[in-house]
Amino acid sequence: MDIFDTGALANAETKYSNIIQTLDGKMVIGDPNGRVKEGHIRVGTTPEMMEDSVLPGDIVLVTNRYETQQFAVECDAGCLIICCGAEVSKRVIASAERHGCAIIVTPYDTYAAARLINMAIPVRAKMLEGNILKFSVNTSVDDAQKIMAKSRHRFFPVIDEDGDYAGLVSSPNMLNVQKKHVILVDHNERSQAVEGLDQAEIMEIIDHHRIGCVETAGPVMFRNMPVGCTSTILFDIFREQRVEIPANIAGLMLSAILSDTLMFRSPTCTPKDKAAAETLAEICKVDIPTYADAMFEAGADLTGRTAEEVFHQDFKVFSRGNVKFGVGQGTYMTDNSRKAAEVLVGPWLPEAAKAEELPMVFYMFTDVKTKTTELLYYGNGTDEIVERAFEVEPKDGMAVLPGVVSRKKQIIPPLMATLQNILDEDDD
Repeated sequence: MDIFDTGALANAETKYSNIIQTLDGKMVIGDPNGRVKEGHIRVGTTPEMMEDSVLPGDIVLVTNRYETQQFAVECDAGCLIICCGAEVSKRVIASAERHGCAIIVTPYDTYAAARLINMAIPVRAKMLEGNILKFSVNTSVDDAQKIMAKSRHRFFPVIDEDGDYAGLVSSPNMLNVQKKHVILVDHNERSQAVEGLDQAEIMEIIDHHRIGCVETAGPVMFRNMPVGCTSTILFDIFREQRVEIPANIAGLMLSAILSDTLMFRSPTCTPKDKAAAETLAEICKVDIPTYADAMFEAGADLTGRTAEEVFHQDFKVFSRGNVKFGVGQGTYMTDNSRKAAEVLVGPWLPEAAKAEELPMVFYMFTDVKTKTTELLYYGNGTDEIVERAFEVEPKDGMAVLPGVVSRKKQIIPPLMATLQNILDEDDD
C-alpha cells in the first residue's frame, strides 16, 4: 500500500466507521455510516502553515491546539481527527456543526495516526477486476508450477468450471503434491489412458488385453486374464470378495460382455465369459438374445449423431516402434445400419487422423450376424499395409474381411507384424 497516497480514503469512498475502528477512535460529530467522498489527508500544524494546504473536504489530523482545530474547521475541512485523546472545546464542536465537519478523537499521536489512517480503506479498493493471475481446477500441476516459478506472488485463486472461486493455492502447496490414485481398467497402455496419468499414482490394473508399456512408481496389483471382456474379470472379483452384484450393475456388466464378445461370436470369447454373462442375465432378469439384438440396434442408431461421435464410440491408439496408428470399431446387426455408418464416418477419417495427430487410422465396420468386417482406412501407405496384413486386395479405400470380428485378436496382431516387417525392411 502507498502510505503517501493522500487521496486513498476518498478514492475508496471509505466509511467513517472504518476510520474509527482503525484509529481506535470515537466519533464526536458526524455519521459513522457516512463515507469520505472528497479531499486529502493533511497534518495540521499552525494556521500560518495550513493556510495554503488545507482545502474544502480534506481530512485534517491535529493535536490539542484550539487555534489549529478552529482554523481547519473554518477552511471547510470534511473531517477533523484530534490525536492524543485531546479534549474538544464546545466552540470547536459548535463551529464544526455549522460547517458540516465531522470530528473523530483518537488516542494515537499524530505520527501513528498518519501511518495508520490509510489502512481504513476497504479491501475492495485494492482488489483487481481484470488480468488476475489465477488457475482453473483443471489446470495441471506441471503448468501451475511453471507459472508460479515466474511470478513474484505466493498465493493464487483457483476458479471452478463456472468461473466461481473454488479455493487458494500457494507455492509451498506444490512442494509435496498429493497425487490422485488411479486404477486402470480395460487397458494398460499409457496412450489409451486418461489425460494427466503422469500426475497420478497407478494403484491397480485390471485388463484382458496384451501387456503394453506402462510404468508404475511401485509394485501394484496387476490382474490380466485371457478372456473376452474385462467385466468377466470384475465378475470374478465380485465373487471372490463375496459382494452381491446389484441388478443395474449386472446389466452394465452383461452389456459389456455381449459387446466385447459380439454375443459370444468373437474368437476372444471364452467359456468364462459365457458363464458370467448367463449369471448376470439371471440377476438383471433379461433374455440374452433378445437383449443383445436390442442393444446392438440401439448402438447402431445414428439419429442426431455426428461422424465424430460415432468415430470415437470405440477408438484406440496403438504403436509399433516409432509408428502410431488408431483403430476404431462399430458393430452392427443389419446391412443398412452398417452402410449408413460407413457413409457417415468414412469421409471423416482424414479429419480424424488430423485431430488425433496420427499418420494412419483404420475403422472396422463389423456385421455381427455374418461375422464380416469392412475395414476403411486413411493414411500414406495404408493400402499396402492392409494388403500385406490381411492378404486381400483393397478397393476404394476399403477391405472386406470375412470371419474377422475381433480388433484385439484379428486386426491388431496382423497390423503390428506388418508394420514391424516394413520397419525391418527400411533398416536393411
